[in-house]
Amino acid sequence: MNKENILEVNGVRKIFKKIVGTGTFLSLISSLRYNKENIVALNDVSFSLKKGENLGIIGKNGSGKSTLLRILANIYKKDKGVIRRNGSLTYISGFTYGLKRQMSVIDNIYILGYFLGLTRKEISKRVFKIIDFAELGNHTHTPIYQLSRGMMNKLGFSIYIHCISSNKPDIILIDEAISTGVDYKFQKKIIIKMRELLNSDSSVILVSHNLHIIKKYCDRVLWIEKGSVVKIGTPSDTVYDYLDYLKIDF
Repeated sequence: MNKENILEVNGVRKIFKKIVGTGTFLSLISSLRYNKENIVALNDVSFSLKKGENLGIIGKNGSGKSTLLRILANIYKKDKGVIRRNGSLTYISGFTYGLKRQMSVIDNIYILGYFLGLTRKEISKRVFKIIDFAELGNHTHTPIYQLSRGMMNKLGFSIYIHCISSNKPDIILIDEAISTGVDYKFQKKIIIKMRELLNSDSSVILVSHNLHIIKKYCDRVLWIEKGSVVKIGTPSDTVYDYLDYLKIDF
């Protein structure tokens, strides 16, 4: 492994098997008659990530971006290829991931904070900052199933951003976490915090359809189409070629 790199991905391939029924619903359920169709989600994907680098990943829906991040996070197993990593890793995919609906706001802070690697003492120091940032001071002991979707997103974002900034992982994987379905005022708070994260010492891989963010804060950009790497290069060149492919003015 090149000592300048914190992550190396070589020839990664991932295949999903889709069941295609050839008879009735009952025959499909009973597994008497069905075919399995191979779907190639990733095909020979290779790239590297340097220490302190921000790598953006772009591509249309279904191109394999999220699958790639889930393989890097050990959520999915690859079918082929080699991944070498040197350092700790945190994966963010939607800020409500990991929240327990029947538990209160404060209980969720402790559970998710512990999941992100903090001790109870470390979490306790951050509880009121998390609640204040999420604008949930009146709902500390409210079960989160009683909160709106936007309020849950605010809580999840606040937990992740305060715990990650304290824990300082070597690699952060962010999967479309900038668009969280919250009000405009809170979106501005998210952008400010995400800017701090992208300007930190951590190496970041950011999957996003927000090409303005990709161009502004990423050092290089990887474009994936139908599971294969189309291009990896500077943000300006790669985004321009991608938009030209989509026939969209930027």
